[in-house]
Amino acid sequence: VTVQGLWPYLALTVAAMLAEVIYYPIRHGDSYEEQTFYEIVLLIAALLLTPAAALIVSLVGLMLAELVLFRSAVKALFNIGSYAIATSALVVSYTLLVGDADRLSARSIVSLLLATLLWQLINLLLLAWILQVAENLPIRELVRGEVFLTFLVSVTAVGIAASTVALAPISPILVPFMLLPAVALWYAY
Repeated sequence: VTVQGLWPYLALTVAAMLAEVIYYPIRHGDSYEEQTFYEIVLLIAALLLTPAAALIVSLVGLMLAELVLFRSAVKALFNIGSYAIATSALVVSYTLLVGDADRLSARSIVSLLLATLLWQLINLLLLAWILQVAENLPIRELVRGEVFLTFLVSVTAVGIAASTVALAPISPILVPFMLLPAVALWYAY
């Protein structure tokens, strides 16, 4: 299935922006991390679009979110820079691992999971580094404490993204219901 027309690109750009604007806080000592749903949209883009388009759509959505949120320049630049690195790593690793396999084959899903774990690891290490600098939190302790959550979030994001892509051609009306696990997580925090 190929994406035709401009609307899927615009829809995924807006979805990436909204997925970054809507977040749930996860505490780290005296501070908290804003955990977003951006990763789910990124994975949907990686499954549906060319690698370059997935990268561009995701990062443009992120930049729009930074403008909408009126974040400080330092935080916005850190977010854009860290996401650009991690998103590029996800798109490149997924593309290399999946090869010419069908987008919802076992190979594709395993490739997506490995690429997502890489994305999460990069973001976790960059967050740990910034928290170590800003609040003198030990990097090793933060990484060790977040490894399970990182794995869980990765598996959940891949599940939601792949299920959404699989369901969309069959019954587009049910696609919004794919967001219910994400909404439940947001509500829980």
